[in-house]
Amino acid sequence: ILPALGVSHEEGFEVNTITVPRRAGEAAGGIVRLERSNGEGMTINVEYNQLAPLLIANGQPEGDVADESGYSPYPGNTNVLIFKLKPYVETLSKSGGMIPEFVNPKYADEKKDSFKKPTRLECMMQDYPKLLGTEAKVGFTNFERWVCFSAVKNNLSDAKVKSDNNLPAECASTGEMDIYHIHRESLKQVGVEIETIEDTVAGISLTVSPRIVLTTSFAATLDELSEKVKGLNISPNSTLIVDGDHIKLENLTLDGALDIKAGVDTKLDIKNLTISNKGFEIVELGSEEKATEELKIRGYKMVKSEQRLIEEVKAGDYTVES
Repeated sequence: ILPALGVSHEEGFEVNTITVPRRAGEAAGGIVRLERSNGEGMTINVEYNQLAPLLIANGQPEGDVADESGYSPYPGNTNVLIFKLKPYVETLSKSGGMIPEFVNPKYADEKKDSFKKPTRLECMMQDYPKLLGTEAKVGFTNFERWVCFSAVKNNLSDAKVKSDNNLPAECASTGEMDIYHIHRESLKQVGVEIETIEDTVAGISLTVSPRIVLTTSFAATLDELSEKVKGLNISPNSTLIVDGDHIKLENLTLDGALDIKAGVDTKLDIKNLTISNKGFEIVELGSEEKATEELKIRGYKMVKSEQRLIEEVKAGDYTVES
């Protein structure tokens, strides 16, 4: 949100939508530029179930298809919007707070003769630009998906259909894996080479490891991360958790599971350390296996065979090395 806020300020946007690259046909609204024959127009979200018919009706017979980038030319709406406050208040004062209403039916199948769930009347914040004059400046800020967006909204059966069609599955398992992914990508940004393992679990294609969690107390920015990680060699089947303000990793080699915790006033240096153990493993649930709800919606459990715990909570300076 902060860099997008900077874009809003520099560009003078009254409305700025944070977007991500969007797969053609994906169940997410697309940001488009609509223009009348007189040249007037608006930049606005068009819901995914209306986008293809709109394109077909306006001379694009194939509808919503990928361009040379492999993605739809219409960025995906994350429903994170930044409004310029003064014109926002003025506009809603004029409209009495009303936003144009909208019906978004969810059909059970392609026949469209029965509903998947009850259809409701909505008014959507992303339709707010319809209230603005033609002089209003409306735009979007596009980020890589891994940086900012991971929806969790589908059950496993629906997610499998999406995965089979090369669309984001957007279920509990992909939501968890995306957390590990953002930390892997952050480490890659500061020069750490990371090899990953791909697998299919409960019918969903996943990058299952290495599983990395770096809390914001450890590193909130890439500059901070580059200062705190000076040499990390992590095997594809490893799990790494780092939680603490003043932790530094220098020449750490990990093949297995490692959990590092440090207190608020604890300085902890990990130096020239090699750790190897059986680690953690993702195991798919059996069809008749009893499990808690948070496991059932993922379709797997995490079997924790072995891990190394390095924990220092008392104030002071500590070093752990081989």
